Amino acid sequence: MKFILIVILVVINFPLYKRVFNFMFESMEDFNESLRYVFTPDIFSLFKGEYMRDYLGELKIGMFLMICGVLVFLEYYLISLLFGF
Repeated sequence: MKFILIVILVVINFPLYKRVFNFMFESMEDFNESLRYVFTPDIFSLFKGEYMRDYLGELKIGMFLMICGVLVFLEYYLISLLFGF
């Protein structure tokens, strides 16, 4: 029952994720660049002179995922308090 509730919350929150996405990233190109930096080793970015852009890109992706996860956790917690799951 708990797993089903979590899946439902994840699916229902897609419009909220989109708002968070639009707040965090200027465009899809900005997101793709941040995602590229996640998979690029930091030492390569350092030698290319892009270390700060790499760091900020990774930070944006990490914050986006953390905010989305916290939203689902808080909603699950509130529902479990209200309905006694």
